[in-house]
Amino acid sequence: GLLMLALAYPATDLNLTAGDNRGVPKTTQATKGLVLLEDTLGAGSLSPNQIVIDTGRRDGAWSANSVDAQRALAASLRADEEIDPQTVVSAGDYVDTGGKPAAPFVAEARKANLVSADGRYVQVRAAGIQDSGSEASMDLVDRIRDEYVPAAGFRPSDEVVVTGAAAFGVD
Repeated sequence: GLLMLALAYPATDLNLTAGDNRGVPKTTQATKGLVLLEDTLGAGSLSPNQIVIDTGRRDGAWSANSVDAQRALAASLRADEEIDPQTVVSAGDYVDTGGKPAAPFVAEARKANLVSADGRYVQVRAAGIQDSGSEASMDLVDRIRDEYVPAAGFRPSDEVVVTGAAAFGVD
């Protein structure tokens, strides 16, 4: 019994993540497509970071505070060199000021899966340039959680969570 414990002890220092796509053989149609996406859009585009905001109220996604916070968060994300700025999208991109926009703009935001039907939930998406299992993408998740979200100015009652493949690797 003691010998088995001694042999197993080094495993306690292992750091495991959710994995990534770097070790996948490039021989099937799916993996060839994966390589094409990585080469053209970047490895992070396969699993973007998703920042989900529960505003706690109907049409809260369209309030002036929420729109301003979404825009501030999007600006921080676009400025991060580990993010492809062209991949950053938010419902705040669809309006000029707070207040529920015209139906066509709401429909576009809904089609892009950026806001729930009742306007309570909203998401901001941003694809990193690195694969979701890399150390750089996990550091990015930490920056989003520890710096960008708090600085964005969401209401204290809003629940803001960062999810996505890289976030699962961190958690």
